[in-house]
Amino acid sequence: MKKPKRIEEMNTMERADTLRRLSQTMHFSAVVARQAGDRACKQLEELADRLLRDGPAISADRSEVALNVIAEAMDLLGRFEMNHPGSKSTLH
Repeated sequence: MKKPKRIEEMNTMERADTLRRLSQTMHFSAVVARQAGDRACKQLEELADRLLRDGPAISADRSEVALNVIAEAMDLLGRFEMNHPGSKSTLH
């Protein structure tokens, strides 16, 4: 099994694909959160929209700012998972 690449090791196309999938996962999680009455749904949805809208620019940007956006998305998804540990309806 091949070791997954870190976001910093990915080329622009790989990063764009990863950000697109991350956005899709966050949109799905926002729906699950909304159905569960979790107020995080708005934050998940807004960040997912940003990743979808700005994904090409973020994937081409190698600065700390781009990495921070990605880290924020991962942190938000992690917190969502911690708040919904029994949920079998998530994609991640």
